[in-house]
Amino acid sequence: MIVIEIRPHPWGWKTIEAPGFEPVFPKKDHAIDYAQNHACFRSGEVRILDSRGDVERVIPSTTRIESCECRYDGRRR
Repeated sequence: MIVIEIRPHPWGWKTIEAPGFEPVFPKKDHAIDYAQNHACFRSGEVRILDSRGDVERVIPSTTRIESCECRYDGRRR
């Protein structure tokens, strides 16, 4: 099971998938799209945290790879 966290960052929103791999996005919805796209390949969840580190929202990912939709095109907006 994979857990991807999304946290506020001085430059935007940071996604934490693994130590050393923590991309930052300027907008929260970009970080959520990225995390959901990565989590859909495995079972797990995306946790969105507030500035205190409390869980604000959890998005479960139980979708199999055949039905995943890629919503993130790799470009920063």
